[in-house]
Amino acid sequence: MSIFSKLKSGSSLCCRDVNEFLALYLEEGLDENVRRRFEAHLGQCSKCSAYLDQYRTTVSMVHESEPVPPPPEVLVDYTLAFIREHYDESEDEA
Repeated sequence: MSIFSKLKSGSSLCCRDVNEFLALYLEEGLDENVRRRFEAHLGQCSKCSAYLDQYRTTVSMVHESEPVPPPPEVLVDYTLAFIREHYDESEDEA
């Protein structure tokens, strides 16, 4: 049974279904019916509950972390590669 069939039928969700809806659940984007079935599965499945906790922790860590700029030598390499690529293209057009 496809996920869309499950949604329409109102049947319970499995671990794979929960994984597909995880981001929407955290963004409060699930409709009430799906959210209830999602939470019912979480209440019965310790693995999915643990996965949700880990996912929340990861998202939180990403949001709290400071962006790390690339090393200058990487910027130089990418800049030179970009210029070479576009310089070659502009010569082809002439």
